[in-house]
Amino acid sequence: MAYLFSRLAFVLIGLLFALGAVPSQAADAYSPEELEQLVAPIALYPDPLLSQVLMASTYPLQIVEAARWRAGQPQNLSDQQLAGLLADEPWDPSVKAVAAFPDVLEMMNEKISWTGRLGNAFLDQQEDVMAAVQRLRARAQAAGNLQSGSQQTVTVSGSPSVIAIAPAQPDTIYVPIYNPTVIYGPWPYPGYVPYYWHPPRYVVRGPVITFSTAFIVGGVLWSTYDWHHRRFNINVNRYNHFNRAHITGPIWHREFEQRRIAAHRRATIREHYGNPRHAAPPGPAHGPEHGGPPPAGNHSGFGHTPPGQGSGHVPPPNEAAHARPPAERQAQRQEHRQEHRQEYRQSHAPASERHERNGGDR
Repeated sequence: MAYLFSRLAFVLIGLLFALGAVPSQAADAYSPEELEQLVAPIALYPDPLLSQVLMASTYPLQIVEAARWRAGQPQNLSDQQLAGLLADEPWDPSVKAVAAFPDVLEMMNEKISWTGRLGNAFLDQQEDVMAAVQRLRARAQAAGNLQSGSQQTVTVSGSPSVIAIAPAQPDTIYVPIYNPTVIYGPWPYPGYVPYYWHPPRYVVRGPVITFSTAFIVGGVLWSTYDWHHRRFNINVNRYNHFNRAHITGPIWHREFEQRRIAAHRRATIREHYGNPRHAAPPGPAHGPEHGGPPPAGNHSGFGHTPPGQGSGHVPPPNEAAHARPPAERQAQRQEHRQEHRQEYRQSHAPASERHERNGGDR
């Protein structure tokens, strides 16, 4: 009898732990409202540019470095000129691709806290992020603010339907410029107002989309998202041409083991030196599937399968949730939410209060 009671107690304790873990995991995830807030500034980008921005957002420190570097370069560079200048830079290829679009790079650099949150959401909740993009596109289309034109082609297909945005000319990209607080219709989440940035030379009034001047990108943009198969595809020829590499596999995936090791290193650094905000992982987080040695001159390790890990391994979708220690992810997310609440309070404070906070007249 005592044995049965002990076994029953053991089962009940295990059940309590299991039930207690569910709310913790749920609290650790970004909510749909938060995800829509994060992707609203880029949800109407053409799919090839959107995919590169999402990948690059997982390297916020490299974004800062690339923005500083790009500021000293000519604005209009061909893909081959850019590839030559970037050949020796130790950045992820997705960051190098975004460097072809100075305004997009500056947006990500200027609001680096947003970039860091976007990257974390993309790493941990990739399918949820892409679903948020689709919800926003549907709202913009329903409001009459998203349609095909000379700059881009908007198509609706499948069941359930998905909205794809492609450049009207494959090698020419016009970056959409819009106010995310109005382009999707009335914004429904006053506590999660999206980040609004536009180049200084552009003024966007009302729910309209304007476009930057054309970028002839050639092989710069080498990825896009397959909405029906829910995966990122690599244009191998473009990737190899721009990055001077030799990958063979067209499917993009993240190296979760390297991400886990990087997270452990960050936790160790935090333990000894405090909590550096928005720290980027010290190693590459993802790459296309391929076999063979890493390409010469590609210092980022993108597309390289480490020895002993095999080639072409695609982790299961739920592996993303375990890429970093749960306690670290939850602490970082709470920190980001606290930053957002503080930014929101500051931006909505009375003018006199903001004036006093900033030190008054100087």
